[in-house]
Amino acid sequence: MGFISPIIGGISEARQYSTQKKMALANGQAQKNAAYAQATASEQASKAQLQVTAENLARMAGNRRREKGAARNANAATGFTSEGSGSTAEAITDKVHAQAMADLARSGSTESLNAFDQQVAARRQGDMAMRAAEIEAQQYAAMAKASRTGAFISALGAVAGGVYGGIDGYLRADEFNKDNADAIKAGTVKKASLFDFSVRGAMQGGDAGGGLLAATNPFTAAYAGQSWQRNLNGYLNVGKIK
Repeated sequence: MGFISPIIGGISEARQYSTQKKMALANGQAQKNAAYAQATASEQASKAQLQVTAENLARMAGNRRREKGAARNANAATGFTSEGSGSTAEAITDKVHAQAMADLARSGSTESLNAFDQQVAARRQGDMAMRAAEIEAQQYAAMAKASRTGAFISALGAVAGGVYGGIDGYLRADEFNKDNADAIKAGTVKKASLFDFSVRGAMQGGDAGGGLLAATNPFTAAYAGQSWQRNLNGYLNVGKIK
């Protein structure tokens, strides 16, 4: 019953491909989820850092106003006016704070842009991983379909060959019995069993039919191993009684 091999093989491989399809999609989804989680974490960290930067800028602005006012009051107490040396002292104080605030703002902006680029890259990487998984899954789905189709074709061939072989075996045995009726009655020749020859013909016919289609269609040629030639030769010997 060699025709069973390509049928079972096709069904088994179809299941294997279906499993690989699910695994590919699961792996792709896992990679995408991980990438998106990384992007979300980076986004939240970036927002938190921006909030800290904003608070620091607000605090520095307050310090700037207070120290500028303190410098003005110190100048007034010593008799300096808002012009000349007094003005210079206030300007220096203001410039120092302005530069520090500008540096902090620039640093925060750069970190925010870098974080945004990382988020975009992470999500893109996740999308690409999922797309690759979908393509791989489509290939596995196509291979599973091909394997199921091959198994179905082999089964059809086996059924057709089995029916034809069974009928042919029956007819050959019946013909043999008629041709040798006298010898069979005399007991010199054994009567051919119609049932045995029908069963053997069906089995060999199914083997030949299933193997033939398994070997000659693009879906199951890998399973047949060209054994259909041996099966067909065996089928052609059905009913030959030595």
